[in-house]
Amino acid sequence: MDFLFGQFDDGRIANPGQCFQETDFVAGDFPRRKFIVGAQSGEQWLIVYRHGGFGMHDHLALLSTETEPPQVLFAASGSLGNESLAIVERAVRLGGFALEDELSHW
Repeated sequence: MDFLFGQFDDGRIANPGQCFQETDFVAGDFPRRKFIVGAQSGEQWLIVYRHGGFGMHDHLALLSTETEPPQVLFAASGSLGNESLAIVERAVRLGGFALEDELSHW
């Protein structure tokens, strides 16, 4: 998903289990974001990543790769607390994510 990660200010994202910049206290040269979970169904991708810094939170994006560049179909932010697809599904069902007003920053 180079399209999504290329939108970040530094273009970097930590893999699951790797260090990332969790708080606004800079301690090393770590990415500010961490990949949490992803899933694919046909031409659609669900991507969830954690955004560190002041007020750490999670982002959820549903992308369609039918076009180039991919199109963001849905974007929301919230806080998972855990890192699994089952937790993401539960958080979405219970309203744990808020729709993002603007999709253009993806």
